[in-house]
Amino acid sequence: MDHTTPRHAPMQPAMPGRRALLEGAEAARRASEALPRGNHVLDRERLEALLRHGHCIPVTSGRTALHVAEHYPGWTWNELIGIARDAAAMVREGAGSPPRARLDVERLEIRGPRDWTLVRTDGTVVTSTPAGS
Repeated sequence: MDHTTPRHAPMQPAMPGRRALLEGAEAARRASEALPRGNHVLDRERLEALLRHGHCIPVTSGRTALHVAEHYPGWTWNELIGIARDAAAMVREGAGSPPRARLDVERLEIRGPRDWTLVRTDGTVVTSTPAGS
């Protein structure tokens, strides 16, 4: 081996377009937050699709913000994950893993940050107490 040849390939530059993706995600998040919040009914499958975005890769790449802005205008990731946590609709399976929907979740109805209803597969209904009630 020639001693002038590096043993390792030089580090590759950051993925092209990553900055643009992050800037686009931030712009989408800001625009989404300016919209009125809508009501959402998340069945278990839709809740799983949302929670999958809780992994560090989609969060840091901006994909989580884009997903929330597209599917839940007016809401933020932190608000939605807070509702799922407060409703006990999700579980964490280990460090580095995104949260998962509990197996007994039938649907999560979201009307506001502190106004939600969780329906479990056994028919149990858990309802938040909206502020001012």
